[in-house]
Amino acid sequence: MRLSRHPLVALFIPCLAASAAAAPSVTRSDLCSERRQIAWLHAGPCAAPISGWRASPLVPATDRADLPQGAQAHFDHYCVYDWVAQGSPSVAQVAALSAAVGGDIGPDCEVVSPQGSSVTDAVWPQLLDRFRHGTGWRSALPDTGGVATTVAVLDASPLEGTLRGRATPNEGRSGHGFAVGRVIRDLACPDLAAGGCFARVADRLALPLLPSGQRDTAGGGYFGAFSDVARAAMGSLALQARSAGGPLILNLSIGWAPDLLPATPALLGDVADPSAAAPGPRAVFDALQLAACQGHLVIAAAGNALPGPEAGTGPLLPGGWERAPLTAAACARFGLPRPPASTPYRPTLYAVGGIDADQQPLINARAGAEPRRVAFASHGLAPYADPADPALLAAGMPGPTEVYTGSSMAAAVTSGVAAAVWAYRPGLAAADVMAALWQSGAPVGRVADVCAAPGGGPCGLSPASPARAVRALSLQSALCGACATGAGLCPPVFALGCGGPPGPAPAAVAVPSALLSNVFGPFGVINDRSDPVVCLPDDVYDHPTAGGGAPCPDRQFSSPAAAPRVAPQPFDPLCPSCLMVDTGIAARVYTLKGEINSVYAGATFQDFTLKLDDGTVLSLDSYLKAQGLTSLTGGDTFSISGIDLGYSTTATQASLYATLVKGSTTYVIDSPILLY
Repeated sequence: MRLSRHPLVALFIPCLAASAAAAPSVTRSDLCSERRQIAWLHAGPCAAPISGWRASPLVPATDRADLPQGAQAHFDHYCVYDWVAQGSPSVAQVAALSAAVGGDIGPDCEVVSPQGSSVTDAVWPQLLDRFRHGTGWRSALPDTGGVATTVAVLDASPLEGTLRGRATPNEGRSGHGFAVGRVIRDLACPDLAAGGCFARVADRLALPLLPSGQRDTAGGGYFGAFSDVARAAMGSLALQARSAGGPLILNLSIGWAPDLLPATPALLGDVADPSAAAPGPRAVFDALQLAACQGHLVIAAAGNALPGPEAGTGPLLPGGWERAPLTAAACARFGLPRPPASTPYRPTLYAVGGIDADQQPLINARAGAEPRRVAFASHGLAPYADPADPALLAAGMPGPTEVYTGSSMAAAVTSGVAAAVWAYRPGLAAADVMAALWQSGAPVGRVADVCAAPGGGPCGLSPASPARAVRALSLQSALCGACATGAGLCPPVFALGCGGPPGPAPAAVAVPSALLSNVFGPFGVINDRSDPVVCLPDDVYDHPTAGGGAPCPDRQFSSPAAAPRVAPQPFDPLCPSCLMVDTGIAARVYTLKGEINSVYAGATFQDFTLKLDDGTVLSLDSYLKAQGLTSLTGGDTFSISGIDLGYSTTATQASLYATLVKGSTTYVIDSPILLY
């Protein structure tokens, strides 16, 4: 059983590289294959390629046909060129292609990854209670006849249509997209038998790539390229136009690091001026800005950090494009007016950051990347099925999605909340929906790093400006704020539970002794794998296709073969499986049991510290010293007894920190743990 497993996306608690050394160096050739080029043709449309190249429109003709005329003309200029000859094209052959087609050209970089971190746990009902409490979940929402908001999840799931009626996520591939969709639906459609459903959640595959570089459009993958994200976004807009129309939310719990290749910022999409980026990221930006100009809402994860010296700063993209205002000139590029709205705050999209139970940024949050909106995003999950879905229950899946910590969950929560608000207040513009969410949010006492406004400073606003305040949103507060005047299709506020005191936090998780005995085997070694697959040995998993076996799911993101593409995504935690077990001797006295991840063999760890989810910080040095545990390295198991948390805390989650030391490398890493 993997009690703790976390990466960064999703997209989102930090993870460490697959060795104790710094993360592998990333080169342009690792990330951006010359075999696929994206071009913006000055003359447009797609020009016939020269020998060795195959041309195809970035946006298929079937999707372009459903776009406004001006948007069709704009996206006609984007063309994808795939090298079909043997080997890889030379620099001269790429230059010849550029000269022949007449336009801007750049490689299609495979850098997009989900912004979340997985943790599988047998006590998911208690985790679900805590997540629902933190997000303001309601057990039912009154149905007042509103039209459901369509939420397109651009992620790892390949299945089209709505999630209702789907029995399984994409087996054998990343469950990230499935979990994101179910979290959105759990918030906006909590109980079909007792109330309304305010979100139609649809999958759009944006991450089809496997570590081998192959594209699996049937089963989905783990990461994606610029062209994949642009096509998924454009396909969502076309599908919405072909269907009943109405409000649409694009959820992007995914992202890439614009500072991954510092020497070529335009290659990955410059935050300050997306229009100056290379054609690949520019195509993504144009697709998202077109969505905003059509009156739709785009919500993106702010991003998670890579621990250690290569952590990176600033938001991931596309979340960082909140800094790009939605202007009349921007929409005129597509032959569209800027949609009217009451609020003056008009970014192209809305980034969301994750917080824990004490309203502090998640410990995997990127520095300098907190936007104006944050949401509870620790150990996020949702049930596969609801009580009113007997078909799914009959399929044998009453259990949960995978569990994720990171800004991917924050974006999913925000999309679910926005979908419900928009269904009750269908007359609001997209920007006004987000203004309502921000206005009703709880101030957390910090100023935003990411916002759309002209002027000086990292946010374009003075730190003293009220508009720069970071606010924590929740479903309960957003609905009560948006429906306070009874406008739109809102039910009476008493039906939403407004005005009463917040409910108590869920009680501490209780774990049966039989479960503990299964976790800790007879030799004191923790079994952290419950996946129903045969995993490759640790000395082979660097090569996921070695021996013809399938990649091991809980090692997939740790693979150096995949790391250049998914950076700054998942890496190995300090402690792959840890338990804080109440000893029963005195109130709140615990024993911490665990094992240091074997990938850190040769490194030593010091300065062990616990941070509880209520903000309490406790050094473990004296406990370690008393038990003779002065030096721990990869593979060591440990049991630290007598940890007194005191009577004042009600924490049920914690993070374990330690300082890694190997040669000249020194930095802090962590693992999320649960208290039982």
